[in-house]
Amino acid sequence: MKEPRSIILAVVSAKNDYANQIVLKLARAADKKGTRTLGVITKPDTLIAGSESEAMYVSLARNQDVEFRLGWHVLKNMDSETGTWSLADRDIKEEEFFSQGIWGELSQSLLGIDTLRKRLSKVLLGQIAAELPSLINEIEIKSDDCRRRLEKLGEPRATLDEQRLYLLHISQLFQSLIKAAVDGTYNDPFFGDAKSEPGYQKRIRAVVQNLNLDFAERIAKRGHHRQIVDSPGNTGILIPKGVTAITREKFMDHIQHLMQRTRGRELPGTFNPMIVADLFLEQSAPWEEITQSHVEKVWKAAEEFISLTTAYVADPATAKALFQKVFQPALNQRMDCLKAKTAELLTPHKTSHPITYNHYFTETLQKVHSKWCEDEYTEIIQNFLEVPSLESVYLGSYKDFRPLVTALMRRPEPDMNRFACSEALDCMEAYYKVALKRFVDDIAIEVIEAKLISQLNSTFSPITVTSMAADLVSSIAGESEENRAQREQLTKQLDILMKGSETCKRFIGVRVLGAGNGAIQVAHLFKSASHDPSDSDEESDDSTLEVKLPSDGPFSREAEGIQHERAEERQVPDPPLPEEYITKKKSKKLKKRDVV
Repeated sequence: MKEPRSIILAVVSAKNDYANQIVLKLARAADKKGTRTLGVITKPDTLIAGSESEAMYVSLARNQDVEFRLGWHVLKNMDSETGTWSLADRDIKEEEFFSQGIWGELSQSLLGIDTLRKRLSKVLLGQIAAELPSLINEIEIKSDDCRRRLEKLGEPRATLDEQRLYLLHISQLFQSLIKAAVDGTYNDPFFGDAKSEPGYQKRIRAVVQNLNLDFAERIAKRGHHRQIVDSPGNTGILIPKGVTAITREKFMDHIQHLMQRTRGRELPGTFNPMIVADLFLEQSAPWEEITQSHVEKVWKAAEEFISLTTAYVADPATAKALFQKVFQPALNQRMDCLKAKTAELLTPHKTSHPITYNHYFTETLQKVHSKWCEDEYTEIIQNFLEVPSLESVYLGSYKDFRPLVTALMRRPEPDMNRFACSEALDCMEAYYKVALKRFVDDIAIEVIEAKLISQLNSTFSPITVTSMAADLVSSIAGESEENRAQREQLTKQLDILMKGSETCKRFIGVRVLGAGNGAIQVAHLFKSASHDPSDSDEESDDSTLEVKLPSDGPFSREAEGIQHERAEERQVPDPPLPEEYITKKKSKKLKKRDVV
């Protein structure tokens, strides 16, 4: 009933109040506007003549109480309790009943089984004519879907050569999509809508770029073990989870303790260069976990991308076998390579002494040193001037600045070991920043790009298919019983759809204009063979054909009157119909356009 192309026959019995009969509620729920519902009243002979109930059902038959666009119809069926009736007897009794009493006042087109046949034929024909455009469009959509699914299934694959050829076709399409995705050219319909999650996952270049940016941001925020703050209780900044907040003085205490335990031949006030390596190893300890997490995320994104691509280029059974037997082992091997290369890049930072020839190290070291010197000198000047800030200082009287010069020239930390700790801390901070930038780029280029993304294109190439073992080819591309059944079903379905499309298109130039007393008027535009193009529009012989349908004929016979091919396409007039069925009438000029 909810199918918009269905015509609903809402049958109510006059034995009971129609307001209590659920069928009307169901019909109204499925057809809210009542545009495709025809009401049918049965058992009118059970009503008492002249009663309020009879008047109520007559009003209903006139489409006054419960209104449907198709109106109502009244039938008097055979009474099985009075014996066996023939169909002829039934029709005679029905006609006799409707000729008496209040029923005789109703239009004959609303009464009896004979007129209902014609009425339903007209309704059905009108419904078909109205639905033809959308029906043809739906048939085309379903036909395209069948062709696409058949194309994915490929040709029948009974022999090894047919199976290998099918895999070769898949590999070519697979490589084409992989290259487009890796290059970032998302023009193929495969990529779909970028706003959807599957559409985004198919754009592997975008996914990798975003993951690399997230990695760089995350390791910059959480990659260091300790973060220097002004004071332990009031950091002034948000410390990321896993990072230890520490003051510079506390950090230097830690360095001094470490230097005492690793003292070598260095002079007082200097430090062993290897102390920087020890400090850097502590500071960069979180790198390994963050990097491994990043590599795993990229690998999973590549796995999802391969899965979506495989499902697109092959039928479900082949795609599943191909992913399990070819892609999954290859991806697992890629994961081993990613882990090995990541460990290789981490090793120098964990075991070797600091090495850099980047001038950025010197610049950073100078900036780090200048920053804490600036803070210390600012504090000295503020104490000398007895002001809370140097932003605006007013000197209203003479002041001796010689103590200020003495304070600035005096070494703030007379302890030479303390001075060495400060220098070591500055070196470690400068080297950490240089090493971090280099490490992030190395992971992105030498791990993600070189060991994974650039290798996706060669995962399933035509060369791979050509060298594939025969048993592996058969296990992947061998057509299952399920696929063979699906191919047969799709082929039959496509054949039915194509025939249905041809049938619908034969009637696309026909429109039901109206009906009366068993006649259906059909507009059918054509040009006669003797038509003179020089004739004016006023003289054109566009016609309306009134097709009188036999009362006992099925719909297929009733449709014969409109099964004419477009005369405009054939350039010949339609063959004449039998005189007892057709009366040709001149009508007002019709617009020259296809009508449905």
